[in-house]
Amino acid sequence: MVVLDPHFGSLGVTIAFFGPLAVGMLAKDILEPLLIGHSTSLTPVAVLLAVMVWGSIWGVTGMVLAVPMTAVGRLYMEGLDHPLPNYVAALLAGRTGSDSDDDPDDDPDEATHAQIRERAMPPSAPITAPIELQQAFEAEPSGLAPVAKV
Repeated sequence: MVVLDPHFGSLGVTIAFFGPLAVGMLAKDILEPLLIGHSTSLTPVAVLLAVMVWGSIWGVTGMVLAVPMTAVGRLYMEGLDHPLPNYVAALLAGRTGSDSDDDPDDDPDEATHAQIRERAMPPSAPITAPIELQQAFEAEPSGLAPVAKV
């Protein structure tokens, strides 16, 4: 109807078509993930990825249930005693990065990226070789053990 109205110029027609589109995209792609992510402790990227993944699996039902299922999964993984699910839960919540404006004293329960990595890959004990092998390496300057002749 706007195109047929002689009172609207080309700018008015463009705004009439693309204005609602821009507002809808802003609300759907930026505001909703931020608001939903903040209330569920999920990052906006995790919210969008959850909607895409669960939507591809279960269609519209998956899209509706994506955020609640992902939030419950994050809470479940956070409660486990293994470092990998804890890391994934912290990644979904956005707590693995080292932001310069974050004060580490704000939340002592919040694990940093280095702490999570240290729990996932603890420093291992040094590997020691058997005494005979150590003596063979010390005896030969090349580091190779002598071969016994038969």
